[in-house]
Amino acid sequence: MIAEDDDANRDLLSEMVRGWGYTVIEAQNGADALEKLVESSPDLVVCDIKMPVLDGVGFVRALRRDTRLASLPVIALTGFGTQDHDAIVSAGFTTYLSKPVSSELLRRNLERLLNRRL
Repeated sequence: MIAEDDDANRDLLSEMVRGWGYTVIEAQNGADALEKLVESSPDLVVCDIKMPVLDGVGFVRALRRDTRLASLPVIALTGFGTQDHDAIVSAGFTTYLSKPVSSELLRRNLERLLNRRL
């Protein structure tokens, strides 16, 4: 799942990930992502931090409170610098990538986290 409020960024990320052979579910914000999680059961979420309605931090905190979804890997996409790493991880994200996102880093993280769950 890709949760990103910016249409162009979401489209770009989705196209990239689909090109690697993955199925992608798109969400426009954290609230939309929580609703779609129940229906779709994705294996991983790539989530922007700053989104309207429910931001990435609120999304991941809600996700971690749900025992059925608590172990789901979530990659934060952030414009924050590396100094904010601890704050992002303490919110419950599995890891983070800084924007602009490197396609190679994103792919390596997807593969690492999905293989770990097999």
